[in-house]
Amino acid sequence: MMKRSFAVMVLVGCGAKPAEPLAVPARLTPNELQLSRPPHTGPVTSIETPSPTPPRHIGPGIAVPRPALTTTFDPPDVNEIGRWPMTVAEHPELDPHFDIASALAEPGITWTDLCARGAHHRHLATDQELVEYLDAWCSVIKADWSDAIAKLGPVRRAPNKHLAGALKLDVAAIVAAHGSAHDLEGFLRAGGFLDLDEVDLASAAYFEVGRLEDAAETNQLAETMDLAPSEKTMCTRVLRAIADTTGESRDLEIARLRLLANPPSNMPRVPRCHEQYDMLRCWKDHECRDYWGDQVPGATLWRVASLARIYANWDRMWSANDWIEVAKSLADTLPLRDRYTLMIPALDAVLRTSDCKVSPIADVIGLVKQELEDLAPRKSSGSTDPDRAREEHEHAAALAALDAGEARSIRSRLEATRAQTMSVAGLDGDGCTKALAKLQPPQP
Repeated sequence: MMKRSFAVMVLVGCGAKPAEPLAVPARLTPNELQLSRPPHTGPVTSIETPSPTPPRHIGPGIAVPRPALTTTFDPPDVNEIGRWPMTVAEHPELDPHFDIASALAEPGITWTDLCARGAHHRHLATDQELVEYLDAWCSVIKADWSDAIAKLGPVRRAPNKHLAGALKLDVAAIVAAHGSAHDLEGFLRAGGFLDLDEVDLASAAYFEVGRLEDAAETNQLAETMDLAPSEKTMCTRVLRAIADTTGESRDLEIARLRLLANPPSNMPRVPRCHEQYDMLRCWKDHECRDYWGDQVPGATLWRVASLARIYANWDRMWSANDWIEVAKSLADTLPLRDRYTLMIPALDAVLRTSDCKVSPIADVIGLVKQELEDLAPRKSSGSTDPDRAREEHEHAAALAALDAGEARSIRSRLEATRAQTMSVAGLDGDGCTKALAKLQPPQP
């Protein structure tokens, strides 16, 4: 460690006159290599209806926030598959993905400062791969992409795992900056980076900077190189091809995915890509029942689809009648943890919008009683009726999907809802109105 510090001081602090800066900006920023398609943040589109209207209030200054569910029911966006296999946190920034400045210099000195001072031409007693890495990025400043890739090649063997691990995104960013994918194989081979992982990342990088034709060509290269892809990888690449294309080319890729999922009877093929095709149909045609069913394997499809429909239309509810219908509909949905995440605030909304009328308040008390009974384990009836046997099996499986802590929390919240509703039910009109006015704002 002492040797490193001494070397660093010599590297950046000695010499009578610093080298003249290179004719480049003081700092190379990601700019055009930032995410070109930011994640969807707008309103959730309904499964069967147009986009919901803006949230309406159930009283002065009171709204019912839509809770977050464990199951993801936001509409899928096939376009986001264009950046696979990059994670949400990964982007092809044209900047070292390893903090080389901190490794070689004192705080406040950037890697471009090091390049301007000629630090990439020095030699260290140890960790020379750090200088080699810097040297490659100094070539990036000069837009000498081929030189940069060639110099990064030897760094692949660096014992520093963090340094070696950064190369994947480094190379993907340089690929996207260097230009066309026509010479991609030779370009990557020059640094020893022609492998499937790197080609997939290069396709994602091209997509993010808006070079869709290059992304599609690189995706085709990955398909050609992968001689034994898993079904998930193969099908995801087809989805990525759809994201990379438009017009007639996209239609051809959609037809390819459809054929994989539904081969004609005269073709001896095993159906594949069902989940990916369900996602495509939900995204393209708004036919989402199968897609929502895929999100909760093993659950009865219509129960999951019903939950998703209520979730998508949450902001359309207004009156006590609306909310009681929501609560009643939720009684047949799965999975249970998501059912009650929506039902409990819906029951609370019934109380708040009841105008102290007897009927909706009684409905809340009755529904809570029914749900508490539904949460209790049931003994098998031993019935030979297939419908009843299936219902009992579904109920047992749904309860088994909840851990003991979740079940206790749900029961506790339902009992609190019942106690609050019963305390209001025993009041006269004026007392009830005052009690409702004192309720805390609803929480998501």
